[in-house]
Amino acid sequence: MPFTFAHPAVVLPFLRKNGPLSTSGLIVGSLVPDFEGFLRMEVNGNWADSWPGILLFNIPVAIGILFLYHGLVKQLFLRILPYFLAIRLVFSLTFNWVPYFWNHWVRVLISILLGVFTHLLWDDFTHYDGYIVNYYYDFFYRKLWGISLFNVFQFVSSVLGIILVFLFVLKLPEEKAQLPSLKYRLMAWGFIGLLTATFLGIRGIYGFQELGSFVFSAIGCFLWALLALSIAVRIFNTYGLKTKKLPGQSE
Repeated sequence: MPFTFAHPAVVLPFLRKNGPLSTSGLIVGSLVPDFEGFLRMEVNGNWADSWPGILLFNIPVAIGILFLYHGLVKQLFLRILPYFLAIRLVFSLTFNWVPYFWNHWVRVLISILLGVFTHLLWDDFTHYDGYIVNYYYDFFYRKLWGISLFNVFQFVSSVLGIILVFLFVLKLPEEKAQLPSLKYRLMAWGFIGLLTATFLGIRGIYGFQELGSFVFSAIGCFLWALLALSIAVRIFNTYGLKTKKLPGQSE
């Protein structure tokens, strides 16, 4: 399958300031089908790719991700990104998600669904069991340097997608931002790395059937680690424990 974080490349043409669609909904919708694998820490989950899964998994999980990200994770995550990324993304720290969602929930749901469909369509061209791949079996299973064409498309499209997303972010205007010190950011990434390694070590007790399972597990463990540290920082700051509050962070 294409690399998960290349998928937002497909929704970039729909991103408009004050446009009819939700930027957050589009981006998370384009990512969420892979979260079944991150949560299961296995590569072989395919329920999120089914019609029932779209309604019963993708939509509720996407909404949950959006509330967690905007309400908790972004306050830490965006501030500890590399400086050249942080100054282009911190503008969203002041975005108040909760009232936006309740006032525009139909827009958010439509945006999530559009993002999900772009993800599934892309997968159809690059999965061995994709509908389009199997419908045009003779074409997609041709070998190029000993590799099936759908696998070639998977790799090439992933690289192009990541490049497009990266270039899109670089074109965002820079903003003046009061960011944590380099020491603080390095410590935060160190804690995230330690937690990720710990969670992955626990998951490894049960073994990895294939490389894909390891990759999905590693990404899943990283996401859990990021969430855990975000919760810890919020608790420390809320209850006045002796932790340095992030510059500009609200209570």
